[in-house]
Amino acid sequence: MISVARFCNRPERFHTLLAAFLTVLSIATGTPASALASEASDAAMVLVQQQQLGGGMTTLAEAVAKKTVTYASIEKSVGASKAQSLLSAELRKLQSKYQPQWNQNLAQTYAEIFSADELRSLTTDGRSSKVFVKLTEKQNDIGRSVRARSSDLLKSFVSQPLSAALSQASTRS
Repeated sequence: MISVARFCNRPERFHTLLAAFLTVLSIATGTPASALASEASDAAMVLVQQQQLGGGMTTLAEAVAKKTVTYASIEKSVGASKAQSLLSAELRKLQSKYQPQWNQNLAQTYAEIFSADELRSLTTDGRSSKVFVKLTEKQNDIGRSVRARSSDLLKSFVSQPLSAALSQASTRS
């Protein structure tokens, strides 16, 4: 007999189990599964927006960018302070392009892990929520899911500003 935890260790299996759970819940409550999923998605987006959970996207992108050979080249060309300034300016220019999808990815992750009621509790009660312990326990799962869902987005968000900053650094040196 396979345990639920082992069964759910792969995203496709988790989604299968989630769909089955929503179907059973839908039959038991008389509420369509799509409505339950939509309610959780909506509540998750409210949580992400109100708590500004996606606010670290630019900081993460900056940290990733600074580990690249391209950034080292920019830094060598214009100095550490100017390289930082160029990168930050370019990231700010593109943040509004990438932030909505980043937030959507976060919301999808939270909606898969928490019920709509739990998400509303986290939104209204924050650290005082009885669900906060579960949130703390699920941080690794949340992180893994967001990484899997957002790695390509992060690569794009990092590469475009790095290219623009490199171009500017090349014209200044």
